[in-house]
Amino acid sequence: MGNRRFICKLSGKWSARQIGNKAESLLFLKKKSFPVPSTWILTADAFQTYLEEGRPFLEKLSEEIAILPDLVYAIRSSTNLEDSEKMSYAGQFRTELLIKGKARILQSILTIWDSSGSETEISYPKGERNHLGILRFAILIQEMVNPILSGVGFSRNPVTNLSEFVVEAVEGMGEELVQKGITPLRWRNRGQTLLEGDSNYPHFRVIQRVFSALRKLKKVTGKDVDIEWAYDGKRLWFLQMRSITGSAVQQVYSNRMAREMLPGQIKPLVWSVNIPLVNGTKIRILEEITGKLDVRPEQLAKAFHYRTYFNLAALSELFGKVGFSAESLEAMMTNEEVSMSKIRPGVKFFRHIFRFIRFIFSMMGFEKFYLREYKVLLKDLENLKANVNHDFSVGNYPVLYEAIFQAAGKAAYLNVFIPILMRFYDKKLRKKLASLKLEYGILDFNRDFPLLPSYSPHLEM
Repeated sequence: MGNRRFICKLSGKWSARQIGNKAESLLFLKKKSFPVPSTWILTADAFQTYLEEGRPFLEKLSEEIAILPDLVYAIRSSTNLEDSEKMSYAGQFRTELLIKGKARILQSILTIWDSSGSETEISYPKGERNHLGILRFAILIQEMVNPILSGVGFSRNPVTNLSEFVVEAVEGMGEELVQKGITPLRWRNRGQTLLEGDSNYPHFRVIQRVFSALRKLKKVTGKDVDIEWAYDGKRLWFLQMRSITGSAVQQVYSNRMAREMLPGQIKPLVWSVNIPLVNGTKIRILEEITGKLDVRPEQLAKAFHYRTYFNLAALSELFGKVGFSAESLEAMMTNEEVSMSKIRPGVKFFRHIFRFIRFIFSMMGFEKFYLREYKVLLKDLENLKANVNHDFSVGNYPVLYEAIFQAAGKAAYLNVFIPILMRFYDKKLRKKLASLKLEYGILDFNRDFPLLPSYSPHLEM
């Protein structure tokens, strides 16, 4: 062993293989100027040497422990398999708290090492260790913070998968929250809006600082993270950071838009026709911008108690393929008020730019297209009605059904596209009226637009 050191200050350059993922994340936090308690690393080489040499190695280790400052420590594992991009494996090994003195530090290290059972008996999922390589077992020796408030924070809601920040806290040590299941105080934030939690809480400024830290970490890491933190009455400390893990996407449903588009109860027979037509049409419109999409109409919505709810997770994925962020979709579907500044395309959008330009030109000529298509559709429907009345039989049912479904698909396309244009022209009309210093509310559509009856008999609606 010579003069080889196994306990080192958390600083400089290290790899996850040497110090484990937890320590690597703490080192990242330090380099980004997030306050981290004084921390030392017992490197993974120490565990390997212990496995090879056994108890005789502990004398050398005790000498290094004796050099540590006389502080109270939290001692926990930091392996190359914990807190990975794919899985967290939280709680796989023991954590020792409030540890003081050389003998107790050494005993805590042995307890944590022994919590693995043996190098070949660790209960990670089958195949995962082979995929990530052999276990490399470092240990964090971190100065204990004496907190008056501590907790966790998430840059994405871990339950709903929505893009909002979540902070949970307990008064005192965070172990009450993490290990004992004490019901925490909870805050949720999206943008500048507090969605849940008490803004009058005495330490709410600390919670706001945690929110700010989560925003910064999401930006600098380029991914969603969760953190453990503690506040000692003077300073906010960061104790751990890891990627939000788990491959399964939560299916989250909202009826925010459905309340306008599909109000009231939708009975099963209507649902069986409506969803393939309406959602199929929405997919068709998106495909005019993106090209062929691998998505089925029934993936986008579900019925709960005869009412329609859209699948936010599936729609977010669909929005992403068009080049818009999931946040854009969430802004439209979860907020009562949303400005167009929040609905912006991302970089991926520009690969569809030529299709999008063509789509915009088609929108500009939609009036002529509608008048032409509507007349053809009316004639097709009259012919179908005649065919059904005169030629219906069990044998030709599939042919008639397919013909009716195709015609209904054309009607659905108009029915979906027209409200999109209505919103666009309504916004233009409001802007024009505002420039003339006229109020939108004074319009009488029956009086002021005499051509409307030729388009629709339902003017009062």
